[in-house]
Amino acid sequence: MNNLHADETELRAFMSAVFRYATQGTYIALRGFGEGARNVPAFLVRPLKVNGSPEAMLTQVSAAAEDCAQADSPAVFAPPICTFNNPYYAKGSDVADGLTLSVEIDNGDPDKARQRLEGLIGAATVVVRSGSDWTDQETGEIKPKLHLHWRLSEPATTHTEHETLRQARVIAATLVGADPTGAPVSHPFRWPGSWHRKAKPRLTTGTYNDDAEINLSEALDALEGAMEAEGRAKAEMPSSGTPEAPLRDVASAMAAIPNPASDVPYDQWVRLGYAIHRATGGGQDGFTIWDEWSAKSDKYNATETAAVWRRIANATVGKPPPRTIGAGTIFFMAASAGWVRPFPFSGSGIGQASHDADAEWFARQSNPDTRTDKPDNRTKQRQAILSLPELDALPPPEWLIEGLIPEASLTFAYGPPKAGKTFIILSMALHVAAGRDWWGKKVRQGAVVYIAGEGVGGLSMRIRAMRAYHSIPIDIPFWVIPRAVNFRSEDDVRALAKLVRETVANVPVKLAIVDTLARAMPGADENSAQETGLVIAAMEWLKEELNATCLPIHHQGKDAERGARGTSALRGAWDAALQITASGKIVTLTVADQKDAEAGEVMRFDMVNQLVTASRSSLVLVLNAEPAPGTQYADRAPGGNAGILYRVLADLMAGPDSAIIPPHPDIPKNMHGIEIDRVRQMFDDRMASDTAAARRMAFKRSLITLQERRLIGVKSPWVWVV
Repeated sequence: MNNLHADETELRAFMSAVFRYATQGTYIALRGFGEGARNVPAFLVRPLKVNGSPEAMLTQVSAAAEDCAQADSPAVFAPPICTFNNPYYAKGSDVADGLTLSVEIDNGDPDKARQRLEGLIGAATVVVRSGSDWTDQETGEIKPKLHLHWRLSEPATTHTEHETLRQARVIAATLVGADPTGAPVSHPFRWPGSWHRKAKPRLTTGTYNDDAEINLSEALDALEGAMEAEGRAKAEMPSSGTPEAPLRDVASAMAAIPNPASDVPYDQWVRLGYAIHRATGGGQDGFTIWDEWSAKSDKYNATETAAVWRRIANATVGKPPPRTIGAGTIFFMAASAGWVRPFPFSGSGIGQASHDADAEWFARQSNPDTRTDKPDNRTKQRQAILSLPELDALPPPEWLIEGLIPEASLTFAYGPPKAGKTFIILSMALHVAAGRDWWGKKVRQGAVVYIAGEGVGGLSMRIRAMRAYHSIPIDIPFWVIPRAVNFRSEDDVRALAKLVRETVANVPVKLAIVDTLARAMPGADENSAQETGLVIAAMEWLKEELNATCLPIHHQGKDAERGARGTSALRGAWDAALQITASGKIVTLTVADQKDAEAGEVMRFDMVNQLVTASRSSLVLVLNAEPAPGTQYADRAPGGNAGILYRVLADLMAGPDSAIIPPHPDIPKNMHGIEIDRVRQMFDDRMASDTAAARRMAFKRSLITLQERRLIGVKSPWVWVV
């Protein structure tokens, strides 16, 4: 225990300022996180219903903030400043009310940033001193970092309004050099009245202007006007999905980023150094790019530049690189200055390469053994030898759909005709656009573009049936291009990228589906490594340009064991491959290949009819949890701690703790389950481990084991037996 306590006066003032117009019956997601923790569950998860009783709500908020203040390990109290439409989930797709335009001023001079933004859209409703400091590298002056919140005069309540709010947050952050990754409406923020505990504990406090609020449309107009006045294009948020990139793209982007006179602050200069180091693998080529860009400034010092590069290298040896910095950071800043990624077919790019040089480069891309632009190959080339600590420190892949489709990848789906390929991929795509887990697999939400090369006949009915079955709304960021796109034509592919950017606008694109590969390469020989390689290179370009996964749907060859039809160059090109087969009304999805993870996972689905209109229906997929034919139950029976957990669940399911789980599209209807906290409590009682830490680890591992063996389902806060 410590002597830190939440400040109820600050919490009351903050709630009154930012949740003033929250809709009754929606939910605030009280959240606490371990300070600096990544990829671990939240420390605290509690729903708070907006019920018209501010003091009763304040009591629950104070208790949650107090729990974070008193936690044994430093924890931050940081609920999102929005409300949600349910008490269980707090994803972007669950947002009910977007309440504030919020910006984290963690980079650059916080006072100048505040002055700039308030000069554009008016005084902030709340200015939060977050508890950490920014130091002016030239004067040594120390200033508190700020979070700025402008209350909306009318909450953003629709998907379109949520995206407008996110767009306004991105532009505001861009204008003052702040981190735009805080733009999603559901992003967590530190609350005044809670404690910053990364170093010496400091209370987070706020300054309040209760009468200040903004109209979202008017604020967006002012922000966009400021961007246009600076001659800057609208830019999308950077993503860490593809941290590395081809050298020519990095060099091209850096050449587009302005570095006039003394305008670039020291911390931003160093941040770009980290980004280039990660994007290029830290080699001499990367340093040359950074050094040449740095030399544009009148503050350039060759000795200091080389010394900082060495410090960056030393700081990252044997450690996983920061996930929020890399090629995406560079491309984001370059796009803000009007940069467009060079296309591999043409001579555009560094130094206007000659046709012969392009042909040579293109030939290398066509050969899987000599390609230079694949992330795994680049890493091997730039760092040809790894120690065991460096190997252990490599970050795991980031997933678009957990265990199935890597983020920002080239993933193939293939199978014989009429095997259900479109049903599987459409179902996945709708869940990505909606931000819904796909049959227990975590999903990263974003826009989806479906290129229907074989036409749209029957597509609408299939989508309507899937939406009806999973209760997916119609206003999700999902677009269909009702014709094939020729990936052998530079003009066609560039036009496609332009169309997607203009149509999707401010929603991050996460998935582009090409149905089918054959339609995308008219007149080409599928058995030719060179001709197919050109098409694959174009898809790689589109993937990088959109920072999205490109997923071609392809046919299986006559010999099923040889996999996808055509040249073996495909197998050298893809990052992942999904095989889809059918037997009767059972469709089987097999992870045939993963470059950076384990392959071999199998999922089986039943095809069932879903009524769409009074007289029309279409087939939809429903997960079949039964073991595959030939699998014995004894092979699936759990042992050890997993067996203890399985018996705990069986006992609880037979008792009064069992309840019908509230409806959710990723949970079978009318399923009985147990709240996970109750399961953990009984598991702890039956464990022999003396320490709480050992019991927590055993519970976590056992839960994962039972899920992997498809004996249980988990969707927080529920667990059920399959």
